[in-house]
Amino acid sequence: MNVGPGANDGSFSIQRYLRTLTKRKWTIIFTMALITVGVAFYTTRQPKIYVATATIVIEPRAPLIMAGSQQVIQLGATGYFERRQFFATQLKVIKSRTIAKRVIEAKNLRNRPELLGLGKRKVTDLEAYIIKRVKVEPVKESMMVHISVEDTNRRVASMLANEIARQYEKYNIRRLGQKSSEVKVWLKKKIEDEQRLKDKLEKAILEIENNSKLDPDSLKELATQTKEHSIQYSRAIEAVLKNRAIVSQIKIFSTGKNLTDVPLGSAINNELIAALKMEAIKLENRYRDLAESYGAKHPKILSVKKQLTLVRLKLRGEIERILKSYELEYRAAMRLERSLVGKLTTLREKRLNMRQLLQRYNRKVSEYNDVKEGLKQLIRQYQNINLTSTATAELKQANNVYVLDPAKPPLEPVKPRVKLNILLGFIFGLFGGVGLAFFFEFVDNTVKGREDIEELLGLSFLGIVPNVKESKARKYKNPELFVHHEPKSTEAEFCRSIRTNLLFMTPESESKTFLVTSASPQEGKTTTAVSIAITMASSGMPTLILDTDMRRPRLHRVFGVSNEVGLSSYLIENKDIGEYIKKTEVPNVDLLPCGPLPPNPAELLHTKKFQELVTILQQRYKNLIFDSPPLGAVTDPVVISSYVDGVIIIAKYGKTSREALRHAKQTFERTSARILGVVLNRLDLQSRGYGYYYYYDQYGRYYGEQPAKGSS
Repeated sequence: MNVGPGANDGSFSIQRYLRTLTKRKWTIIFTMALITVGVAFYTTRQPKIYVATATIVIEPRAPLIMAGSQQVIQLGATGYFERRQFFATQLKVIKSRTIAKRVIEAKNLRNRPELLGLGKRKVTDLEAYIIKRVKVEPVKESMMVHISVEDTNRRVASMLANEIARQYEKYNIRRLGQKSSEVKVWLKKKIEDEQRLKDKLEKAILEIENNSKLDPDSLKELATQTKEHSIQYSRAIEAVLKNRAIVSQIKIFSTGKNLTDVPLGSAINNELIAALKMEAIKLENRYRDLAESYGAKHPKILSVKKQLTLVRLKLRGEIERILKSYELEYRAAMRLERSLVGKLTTLREKRLNMRQLLQRYNRKVSEYNDVKEGLKQLIRQYQNINLTSTATAELKQANNVYVLDPAKPPLEPVKPRVKLNILLGFIFGLFGGVGLAFFFEFVDNTVKGREDIEELLGLSFLGIVPNVKESKARKYKNPELFVHHEPKSTEAEFCRSIRTNLLFMTPESESKTFLVTSASPQEGKTTTAVSIAITMASSGMPTLILDTDMRRPRLHRVFGVSNEVGLSSYLIENKDIGEYIKKTEVPNVDLLPCGPLPPNPAELLHTKKFQELVTILQQRYKNLIFDSPPLGAVTDPVVISSYVDGVIIIAKYGKTSREALRHAKQTFERTSARILGVVLNRLDLQSRGYGYYYYYDQYGRYYGEQPAKGSS
């Protein structure tokens, strides 16, 4: 249930952050100032560092000394990756111990350390000391390289940068000369090897030419003969297969008993055999006809049988003659096939040998020509490098590295960057202070707003009681009665808001009873109870405030009345309650003071007489407000909570812990007491860090404290 000002909205979290920043502003300012001053102090005490830069150019090739000559030694590569690798290697060479050692020797730095600004200080590894100060950077999309040296002495920085560039240039010339000598030795040996290979190939070619007849026309003639013999061989094979099939067919049918069944085909197909078969068939038919009428030995049957035997003998003889004819053709075809196989094999071997010989000859000739051409190039390269080496030795200028811009002593140091460091220190200090502020806020477990009460603790938020400025409170004898003295103040408006919330939360009771307590001591519960009573009485409702704090009563001092008799007196005496109730200067507000402090407050509150007293007072007053001791110290509030409509818990801003409020909530819930909500006390409305409440304060001032002048 959202009650009172400060309902959650979209800007709630931002307001909370702003409130935290405002509250912890001195932490932020102190952290920011401390870090900024520390950085400034540290920066100004650092030695000034100067950087001198020399620019060199590294080309993949050395320049050509003589017109028309070719560069034999190529220091770089033409491919993209090879070129990158080449330049990466050169950058590491520049920043190497070899170059550093050459610089030390050239300037005699081992014996003159004062040139490096070392004074009497000894450095065991002078090369590493120099390398540490060198920075080599290639210029993008170019062949230029920056050689930068850092030093506290600007002249030493420029001297070292220029000397490193010069020594790298000299080292490259020397390396080029060494490379030329190595190449010359290698080329000379290579030329000798190639010359020997050339002589060997030339001798092999002459041997092939002298020992064989290499005639391309003969190879063509062999190919033609091989083709013709292949055709003849194919025909011979075809004849062999054909005659073999015919002979096999004839043999199969000639072995049969009935020759008239032999088919007339391409193998056995002549007029005589056909006539003999027809005559044999006729005789066989006649024989069967006579056999039906005559016996086996009848002259007609014997005559026909004799004729049939003669015809069959003639038919078999003719078939055998044809078979012999085809067998002769088959044997002739076989002989021809064997003859052609031998000739064809010989021709193929001759053709293959000649082809291999020709291929070997052509290969030798090709190798000879390649070696001859390579030898010419090697001789030409040897001559070029010999001339180039001679010219380089005389002119002293063939190098692929040269100094483009020598280094000059810098005028301004690059380190320390005082302004930038101080600015960064200020920024880091600011962020560090903000982080520290939020860290303190995170570890701060006190109640600081409505969200702590409603979201974290699950209690209703009844409203706030602002912190009254000391200058305003000093004007009155009893500052606790400020709401009575200033009914149109913002503070009074906030108390009326709490009153409204309480009345809406207890509509069922004609006489309303409230217990005001706190989780811990000194959280302003008495002042809050008085302010609530005053605002309730201002609407014309008779209100009685009871001081049930029988250990440290304060209400009699607030209202300026005597505490000789009061609640404790009534509970042990048999008098009318009216004799103990005091009138106050606030209209409609009466007070029942505590009276003499009893030794057993909890036992007195547990009595039936106290319960009857509550019933009697409800008949006389519209509102009863019980000011009880803090819950964390005693159990009196728990006892009283069973007699009232609801419990109001007072929490002091920035002091009451969430754990104390959670404990108070759990304590009352165990006794089934009704907790109406929490009032946040002692809030400074003049600070913009409290977000909504600041603008609520301005609203109250506009409508409450400022008198109207001619307009509503």
